[in-house]
Amino acid sequence: MISEDSRNLIAGEVLSFNARLGRVGLGLALAAAVGTTLFLQPVGAFLPACLFHELTGVSCLTCGLTRSLEAAAHGDVLGAMHFHLLGPFIMAGMLIACMVCAAEAVAGRRIVQLRQARWQPRMLLVVAGIWVVYGVARAIVELL
Repeated sequence: MISEDSRNLIAGEVLSFNARLGRVGLGLALAAAVGTTLFLQPVGAFLPACLFHELTGVSCLTCGLTRSLEAAAHGDVLGAMHFHLLGPFIMAGMLIACMVCAAEAVAGRRIVQLRQARWQPRMLLVVAGIWVVYGVARAIVELL
């Protein structure tokens, strides 16, 4: 027997033309973001300084994330984690989301249905919590 939560992950809902067009747009935006990181070099590239870091001397929650994504795109996972611990995971999520958008746009059907899943709000809170804990821990280490 299939549980309620499992049914929410079953694919098959037919997507409207507008929904398919939305998947194409999101997939292209994600592909452009990932593609841009391939053309930039993580070290020595011109990147604007973080205003929060300039004013306080403490890294914000996203300090180093751009360089981390660039290093992850070039296959340097350890270097990416040096810049920002969550960068490689964000890059992996972007790549997966891009592939799902492309597959759904081509197939015209939903691949994964997360909209009604009960665990989604909790998962977002867990991810946000991990991000904040990491940011606070990094700030404390910088202040020591």
